[in-house]
Amino acid sequence: MKGPSQGVWYRWWRPFRAVAASLLVLLLATHVPAQSDTPTLDTGSRTGIVDVKVLNFGVGGGPSGAVRPGGWIGVQIELLNRSDKVREVLVRLPEPDADGDHAQREAVIVANPGVKQRLWIYTRLSFGVSRSSVFDVNVYEAIEDLGAGPGLPKARPGRILGSTSVRPSALLSPTIGMAAVVGENDALLGRYNAVPGFTQDYPPSGHELLTSALITPGELPDRWLGLASFQTVVWTATGSGKQPQELSESQAWALKEWINRGGQLVVVLPPQGQAWLGRQDHLLADIMPAVVLRTREQTDLEPYRQLLTSRSTGSLPTSATINTFEPDPGAAPGEVERVLSGPDGRCVVCRRLIGTGMVTVVGIDLTNRTLLASGLVEADRIWNRILGRRDKHMSQSDLQAKSGSGPGVFVGNRHDRWLEQQLPSQIANKTSTAAAKGLFLAFIVFLAYWLTAGPLGFFVLKRRKWPQHSWLAFLATAAVFTGVAWGGAAMVKPRKIDANHLTIIDHVYGQPVERARAWVNVLLPKYGEERVSIGDALEPPARMGWHNAVAAWEVPSNDGAAGSSAFPDARGYPADGRDPESVTVPARSTVKQFQLDWAGAPRWEMPTPVPYADGAPGGLQIVENPDAKAGDRSWKLQGTLTHGLPGPLNDVCVIVVRRQSAMTSDPKLAVVGNAFAYRFPGSWDPGEVFDFESRLDRQTSADPKSSSMIAFLEGELGKPTQSFGGMASMDSGPSVDRGLLLLTLFGVLPPPDIRAQEPSYVARRQFTHGLDLSAWFTQPCVIILGRIQGSIQSPIPLYVDGKPAPSQGSTLVRWIYPLKDNPPEYRLE
Repeated sequence: MKGPSQGVWYRWWRPFRAVAASLLVLLLATHVPAQSDTPTLDTGSRTGIVDVKVLNFGVGGGPSGAVRPGGWIGVQIELLNRSDKVREVLVRLPEPDADGDHAQREAVIVANPGVKQRLWIYTRLSFGVSRSSVFDVNVYEAIEDLGAGPGLPKARPGRILGSTSVRPSALLSPTIGMAAVVGENDALLGRYNAVPGFTQDYPPSGHELLTSALITPGELPDRWLGLASFQTVVWTATGSGKQPQELSESQAWALKEWINRGGQLVVVLPPQGQAWLGRQDHLLADIMPAVVLRTREQTDLEPYRQLLTSRSTGSLPTSATINTFEPDPGAAPGEVERVLSGPDGRCVVCRRLIGTGMVTVVGIDLTNRTLLASGLVEADRIWNRILGRRDKHMSQSDLQAKSGSGPGVFVGNRHDRWLEQQLPSQIANKTSTAAAKGLFLAFIVFLAYWLTAGPLGFFVLKRRKWPQHSWLAFLATAAVFTGVAWGGAAMVKPRKIDANHLTIIDHVYGQPVERARAWVNVLLPKYGEERVSIGDALEPPARMGWHNAVAAWEVPSNDGAAGSSAFPDARGYPADGRDPESVTVPARSTVKQFQLDWAGAPRWEMPTPVPYADGAPGGLQIVENPDAKAGDRSWKLQGTLTHGLPGPLNDVCVIVVRRQSAMTSDPKLAVVGNAFAYRFPGSWDPGEVFDFESRLDRQTSADPKSSSMIAFLEGELGKPTQSFGGMASMDSGPSVDRGLLLLTLFGVLPPPDIRAQEPSYVARRQFTHGLDLSAWFTQPCVIILGRIQGSIQSPIPLYVDGKPAPSQGSTLVRWIYPLKDNPPEYRLE
């Protein structure tokens, strides 16, 4: 039998239970899957009408190829239509995002009977992917959808015709670099990979491993997104079926677009039968260096010893074939740059600048069996001078020798320095703060409601001896708090689109192309679906030949994983798996994060040389001063610049690369020994003239050595601070400004001194691969870095539902001015 108080509680609980049940039903009813998320899945239809096979998960390596979370990858799929009629099919590859929704990467293809057909689908791997993740590839009958809105697929899935699945069993750490080698010989590039016997995921004398994927020309993707993970592509393949003439039009343009976006294609010419230079019968001919090729047979490599090895003993081949390059007299600026020459002055490595990237051609056959069999060639001697790296290559025997050489060797005394750790704070905007306030308000309202309708209300009624009115009090409380909740929600509810961005934009003077990457928080105020795009998605994605990309993004943790905050109504949404310039995502009146990759014609008025007094075009040049006194700077950088950017350029850093150091220098100093860095606090306003000669003179008048690039980099990276007991203190990451600077110069950061007892940093990056400018340290140039902050729109044209999205945030401007080439000299030892 119930007591008085128990009866009151029982009477109170019944209506509360009814209200809770109603709310639960309402919540479940709000999840109505989108039409594109509910294809007809008839289990009886899985008859294998279309055979599905994954040929490559990532570029190279087959279905178990090495891929890196956090970036775009290509998935090559083969279909075989076993029916007797032509079918238009829709291929889907789902990829989960940070909200628990699934981007359904789609492509439509006409499947002909009995014919094996291949296609590439491109998706962004989230940081939450693991080796146990399963990716399902499903093929559906494609049903034409004429009512699809702008930016939505024009076909929807019907019955399922075939499927398969794949696991990323060779998943790499997000902190590992990647290169692609077209050919069977990696030309010693594999020496930058893991050292046997050293178990860390970084090299003992560097910051980042470089894993090489060996592929054939036929395995190259047909969109630049499939190459986005690679820092460089090296072509060593030669012979029948391995020449550039084998590339399709889409493959060739994918390579060109990847180069324009900052990639470096390195072609190692064979001794005979080269099919690259002086020919117009392949689709890459228009991006080759403008040179006249000279082939020298029966050449002794001994004069090139300093370029190939640090050893003074041992015999190099005496009858090798070398290709040398003479600049075409009619070449325009940037069409040919001499990077490395022999002791006789003849160029053996040349380059052409393409957009923000470059094509480099090597005239010494680095795949020569006799040369490699000598055991003399050291990868870092030549590759550091081509790629712009400072690694000191260590073999297993080197590592064992140094580890066993007694006290003072500390190979593993390294501490992580997460350079990107503070960057996500730049896109945490007021919308995120408003959302947090809303959640806090909801919690307070719920807590007050629970207390008033429950224990507190019952206590008051009991004290006043009105327990019989508990039902009426409950209804009144529910009504009051419903009004409070609705009113509070209306007050804090966002009503307009808002975005906060962190953007990195690159421009090379004289080139008609810019590239940019941005991470954006976008407040999508509606409930339902909203289309986010780069540029106006009503126009064809490839209108200018560019295939830009937008994808949901998430902040990784230091272990490479991503936090999970899935919504209870998580669902799939269609996304173009070929040209992902636009995506229609579920909107819940919350913030969603995106990564934007864009390239196109210049949108901002970047720095420009001021014309001379006589009206001649201006420019920058290095003037040597042979009469300089000891300790003074022996050169001057002459020229003036002005810019028309939308705001002041703050905290400007100017880097001058005069040339590479002489061939006798240590590989760790080869590309920075003759470079200098200068900081200019304050701002450089639009229209203001920047005079390099006077500013650099004032900067170095007090201490000429203060601008040394070597000392500058060591100071910026720093060393771990030791707390009590000798342990290194926890590193919270560098500031945003310093982090962006270090990421820009990642490849030339100071490597550790493995003999030093003090701990040193190992620099880490996870989502900015491919954005460092280290390759520019291999040739004379001026690099200017500066940030534009405040209510300045991102230079990337961002649209939501076809309308420009207002944004504010920070843009790092990186401007490069190529100087006259000046290959490093040889010195007699």
